[in-house]
Amino acid sequence: MTIPIERPIRRRPAKEAKVCEEHGTALMWADCGNCFEGFTGHDCGEDCCCCLYPEDNVTCDICNGQGGFFLCPFCSPNADF
Repeated sequence: MTIPIERPIRRRPAKEAKVCEEHGTALMWADCGNCFEGFTGHDCGEDCCCCLYPEDNVTCDICNGQGGFFLCPFCSPNADF
């Protein structure tokens, strides 16, 4: 019997007008390169996963499950917006 695991709800921050304190420019959203929509993989707690339809449930430790970051285009010129 497979016990269903509740997937945490990813709450993307509101994309309201956020401003860089140093440059005064609007911050832009950049997706996290470590995860997909805030999750990095599946962990059901078993050594050998027997889930029929494993869903990602491990929250990304880089973006804290947000799926990305608000960045200043001048402070982070190499970011992929």
